[in-house]
Amino acid sequence: MEIQTLASGSSGNAHLINGDLLLDCGLPLKTLEKKSEYTLYMLQACLVGHSHSDHSKAMKALAMRGTPVYASAGTYEQLDLLAEARNMVSDYRIAEAGKMIEVGNYQILPFEVFHDHPSQPCQEPLGFLVQDMFPNSISGTYDKLVYITDTRYSAVTFEEVTHYMIECNHSKKLINQSLQDGKIPQFLYDRIICTHFSLEQVKEFFKATDLSQCREIHLIHISTNNGDPKAFKEEIEELTKIPVYV
Repeated sequence: MEIQTLASGSSGNAHLINGDLLLDCGLPLKTLEKKSEYTLYMLQACLVGHSHSDHSKAMKALAMRGTPVYASAGTYEQLDLLAEARNMVSDYRIAEAGKMIEVGNYQILPFEVFHDHPSQPCQEPLGFLVQDMFPNSISGTYDKLVYITDTRYSAVTFEEVTHYMIECNHSKKLINQSLQDGKIPQFLYDRIICTHFSLEQVKEFFKATDLSQCREIHLIHISTNNGDPKAFKEEIEELTKIPVYV
């Protein structure tokens, strides 16, 4: 799989897979078009994890121009689009955790993640397991990607995954220092801790995961103030012995 990150972080998230599958669309469509070098006309679908604008900003524009957009009923409800999705207005499609989707060259399994906080409620957020329906021309195996971000933990385990895109938002050391130095207020500290994967959680996730088929790990949604891309990359590579991209 070819993975191109168009944006990652609190200002917007969007990742292009094989040039024709978009994971999240958290920037204006014109910006996404420019960042993708105007190739989004080839999209087979867009998968939206949850309703927050840094993941969903362009979904209306994409659906209105004919790109199938998959999101949970809870996401559509929060964006006042549930009636349109149920009546199949535009190209809104409802995705359900545990229910397989076949679109274009992919089999997609949405799964439950946990991204909620009293100040920013989020209904039915999803992660996605994406598998190519055709074998890799080099390895002869089927590429399988896990996309998991904006969650406090994962209740799902995975097998034979070749590519991971996983949030590594902050480390306990750095976010505690930010709080101590007054760079972030207590309420923001609490929200981040409750709703985002830390470096320490990513390590525990990989320790409990079969990585025998994994070829690439992409660390995403790294905080500008509470993260260290270089250090995170080195620590995860040391732990997994797998190439890591940030």
